[in-house]
Parts: sequence; C-alpha cells; structure tokens
Amino acid sequence: MLNFKSPTLEDLNWVRSIFESSETFGSDNTFGNIFFWKDSTKIKILKYNDFILRCYEDKVPKYRFPFGDGKVKEAINLLENDAKEKDIELIFGGITENEKNILQTLYQDKFYYIEEKNREDYIYEATDLINLKGKIYHSKRNHILKFKKTYDWEYSEITKENISECKNFIDEWFEKNLKNKQADILEEKVAIFNALDNFDFFSLLGGVISVDSKIIALTIAEEINKRIVDIHFEKALKEYDGIYAMINNEFAKRKLSSFKYINREEDLGLEGLRKSKRSYHPYKILKRYEARPK
Repeated sequence: MLNFKSPTLEDLNWVRSIFESSETFGSDNTFGNIFFWKDSTKIKILKYNDFILRCYEDKVPKYRFPFGDGKVKEAINLLENDAKEKDIELIFGGITENEKNILQTLYQDKFYYIEEKNREDYIYEATDLINLKGKIYHSKRNHILKFKKTYDWEYSEITKENISECKNFIDEWFEKNLKNKQADILEEKVAIFNALDNFDFFSLLGGVISVDSKIIALTIAEEINKRIVDIHFEKALKEYDGIYAMINNEFAKRKLSSFKYINREEDLGLEGLRKSKRSYHPYKILKRYEARPK
C-alpha cells in the first residue's frame, strides 16, 4: 500500500519543480490548488521518482493521472496495486484528453470514460484579456469605460500590508452571497484564506480595486509554468456595475503580460459562470474525463 500523505508547505518546492518543468495547461497542476483546498478535497500526495501521485480519499476514492517524467505505466501500475490493496476501484478523475489517450493506448479496453463538463478549464490568450480588441469585446470595453467614469477607483497589489483588508472584503463578499451556509461555498472561503495567509510564501500574484478607499474586488493567481498562469480566485461586489470586467482587465494588464496564456478554471456547471467565461472567447477549453474500470 502506498504511503500517501496530506500536503504540507514543505512539499512546495518538489511539487512545483514537476509542474513548472512541464507544458501543462491544467489548473489542477499548481501547488496552490493542492494545498489551499486540501481539507475539502481530502487530497493526499506522494513523490515517486519524478512523478507526483495524488489520491482523493472522499466518499468515492479517486486518483489523478500520474504527472511527471518517466515510465508512466510503472506509475499507473503502482496506483492499480494500491487500489487492490485498499479494495477500491481504480478510478481516475479529471484526466485530460491526452491522458485519456495514454490510458487507451496502454490498457485498451480496461476503462470507460465519462466526460466531466463541469470541470473543463477555460484557457485564454493573455493578449486577448489585456487588449480586449475587436467587436467581440465591445461590451467588455463599455463596462470598463462606464466603471471608470462612474467611480473614483484605485488599483493596488496584494501585499502583507493589506492582507487584513483583503480578509475583511472576503468576509463581506461571503456574507452577501452566502445562502443557507452551503458547504461548498464555505470551503471556498477557507481556501481563499489559506491563499492570503500564505501569499508571500507561494509567491502569488494578486490585485484589488478600491472605491473610496474600500476594497470592492480581489483576484489571486499562481504561475503554472512560464507560459501560463492560473486565476485561483476572483471576487467582486456586483453592485458596482462593471467591476468584474474591470478587475479582470486591470489585473491582466498590470501583472500577466509576461504569460502567453491565462487559465480561468472551470465553470462548476453554473450557467451564469459558464456564460461569463464563454463571453471572453477562450482560446481553448481543456476537456476533462473520469476513467472507470469496465
């Protein structure tokens, strides 16, 4: 049985070295998304040669496809034996099209595949979100222009000096948007606080927009590798018309111009969020699948 463990801050360097040396687009391949959500996802990790192995010890235990360099079949065999010893099915969650093709090549008809529409990553060209050129972004530019004309606003980076203000804003956002204290929304608040508490340690990127010295929008991102960055969190008070378009564009212009791509993560199956993400015309949508043994 494999000796999986809960992720700790001491794991950051070896995990990041695997992700940063890759060509991955996936938002799951950041140490932030492993560590910030560790309590809700019940994720466990293990270093095997130059691979990171991951399992999720939830009601239906699942594995992630082995990520790294080396003999992938050997790593998959380790997971298969681990599943047998635990008397659970060898289920892979969140696999990409490429990982699906590898499984099909190595194991032929061993698995069947279920598309996970709610977990698809939305990938954008950074220049599109920075410049907002052309007719397709006309409404975005109008929202931003209206915001700038309406409010006395200021953009600031997230630093240790304003972390406490950021937390107060997050408290306010969840107070206004929480319905019946849904567990999944409360889990997100815990994840955001984890990110803010470890902001400098993770070398995160972040910005806020304030109106009359009060934070009304916040965004936090993490580099996946040198060509792509992942937007972990983006929150804004929607009573300020145009604020989401504003924080999206200002942050991209000021902090993300060195990247070729921006990953804005999944839509969670929420129609409003899906419509919003598609309105920015993604460069690609990274499909996800669950692989289950036949």
